[in-house]
Amino acid sequence: YFLSILNEIEGVHLNGSLDTSIPYVLNLWFEGVDRGEVLVHMLEEENLFVSTGSACHSKRDNPSHVLKAMGKDGEALYGAIRVSFSVQTTKEEAARGAEIIKEKVREYREFKGGL
Repeated sequence: YFLSILNEIEGVHLNGSLDTSIPYVLNLWFEGVDRGEVLVHMLEEENLFVSTGSACHSKRDNPSHVLKAMGKDGEALYGAIRVSFSVQTTKEEAARGAEIIKEKVREYREFKGGL
C-alpha cells in the first residue's frame, strides 16, 4: 500500500528488490533529491522519522557501502533514505507517511529548481 502511494511520485526508485529485501524495510531514492539527510530533516518536521543509512551506521556521514556495492552513485547513493515499518504500523500510518514523503519530495524539488 505504501509503495502504491509512492508510485504517484515521478522519479521514485526502490534500491534493491522486494523479492530479496528484508520485510518492513525499504531503501528509496527520488530523482532530484541529491541530499538524503536534508529530506530526513524535512520529514522530521512532520514527525516522520526515516534515515539515510542502516541503523548500525546511523552516526556515520559516509554513503552506504551496500548501495556502493550495488553500483549506485550520485543521487541514488547520496539521496537515498531508509524507511522502516513495524508489525504495529497501521495501513493509515503507512498511507500518511507516504503522503508526507510525497509532499516533502515535491518541496525539495521546488527548492532545488524542479525535476
